[in-house]
Formats: sequence, C-alpha cells, structure tokens
Amino acid sequence: MQIGNALLDDETDQKGMIDYAWDHAVISDHVYANVKSKCNFSDPNTSNDCGVALDNSLLLTMT
Repeated sequence: MQIGNALLDDETDQKGMIDYAWDHAVISDHVYANVKSKCNFSDPNTSNDCGVALDNSLLLTMT
C-alpha cells in the first residue's frame, strides 16, 4: 500500500502540524499546551479561542 504525500483529513493534519512544530522546537511548550487545550480538531467549527491559539502558533513560526 502506498500513501505518498497524502492529505488525510483536517483533524489528523492539524494535530500533526502542531505536534511537528512543537516536537521540532518551532513553538514553545506554552503555545503547544494552549493550542491543545483550546482546539478540538475533530469539530469542523473552529472556536474563536482555538483560532487565536493557532494564529499565535503560526505567528511564532514566521518570525
């Protein structure tokens, strides 16, 4: 079975992005914990708190 560079689903991809960024020290433990506590990636409707937490994590990766 070959998967390649597949897009699995939003929940898996979002969790994977945050886990990868934290595991490679791109985001801090604080930002990681904030995203994990505020985001429910299995819910297709992102809460405002989750959106802010994700925005903060993305801002840190771009600076």
